[in-house]
Amino acid sequence: TGNLTIAGALSAAAASTITVTDNSDTLTLKSTDADENSGPRLSLTRDSANPAVNDFMGLIAFNGDDNAGNVTRYAYAVAQATNVTNGSEEGKFIIHTMVGGTERQRISIAGAETIFNEDSIDLDFRVESDGDANMLFVDGGNNAVGIATNSPLLASGRGIVVHGAASVARVELRNNTSGGAATDGMFLTYSGNDAFVGNREAGTIQFWNNGSERARILSSGELLIGKSVTTFTTSGITFGNTTGEIAAVTAA
Repeated sequence: TGNLTIAGALSAAAASTITVTDNSDTLTLKSTDADENSGPRLSLTRDSANPAVNDFMGLIAFNGDDNAGNVTRYAYAVAQATNVTNGSEEGKFIIHTMVGGTERQRISIAGAETIFNEDSIDLDFRVESDGDANMLFVDGGNNAVGIATNSPLLASGRGIVVHGAASVARVELRNNTSGGAATDGMFLTYSGNDAFVGNREAGTIQFWNNGSERARILSSGELLIGKSVTTFTTSGITFGNTTGEIAAVTAA
């Protein structure tokens, strides 16, 4: 009924329960060692004589009563041995939580991948930045991804929606070979009711379809359709096909 002090090791051959009647620490593991090694340490060890793939290595459960007095496991973490071959061992760590009365897998960390929401429920994923609560938002119900928005509404299908400040949204593809300066790369900008596509460097913008180039915008401002080489030195439009040039429209 009081405190118990043991000078040596403690070993229990059966399940044991420690009960407290307040919110104090139920169990404290303390190390008084002063070095750079880890301590104190908690080890969950499954010492099997015949280890097999997908053996469970341990489970930590967070249990509590619901309002009907039923003991409910609200969350738990479990580890598995996914490869027990000596020298190639691999493990998996999985976190589950209760969602709508059913235990669901939320995060799975394995040797080759990390998976969020493998149970495919209507679950959102949100990443905050210093200045935006929805810097990255995955809408699980609408199958869409939002940047700087938690409502990535699409006209149809699946895709990515970018929101910007003051009604300006921008996507840039940068060339890091020159340090990723603000003048590098291609951009797509939506401002007000206007949309802009451009190349921030003196270069060519190509349009491909079905594995072949169909159109090209040169740095001089000329638009080529159906060909990739021009003989004009002024801005204009050049049309062509496999047999050669059909027509040319130059600037007035």
